[in-house]
Amino acid sequence: MSLLKTTCRALAAGIVATLLVAAPLVARAQDTPIKWTRTTKAKYWEMLEVLPPALWIGGAFLVGEPTDHHATSGQPRFQAYWERGTSGRPYEKGYFAASRPMTCAELKKEIGRS
Repeated sequence: MSLLKTTCRALAAGIVATLLVAAPLVARAQDTPIKWTRTTKAKYWEMLEVLPPALWIGGAFLVGEPTDHHATSGQPRFQAYWERGTSGRPYEKGYFAASRPMTCAELKKEIGRS
């Protein structure tokens, strides 16, 4: 085996080992609690119309292109917006944006549809 192949394999093995150690740490940072902050009706509609939503239920939607992927599950994560007060649930009414990207399952859980 050539020196180049040996070096490449060693580098690849080191990268894989680093990723296996780092993934749980990255996932922990990605899984911070979701906070909903007020946004404007204009921003809500701008984000709704920029791409077809990846998921749209109960006035909440995920912007159609993933921001990133979850470090351990590999699930795509999207920016989320929510028009509260449309589902009859006892939430503060208005337009809100999530503090971090989330998966489809997380959005369903957040709005009580899981």
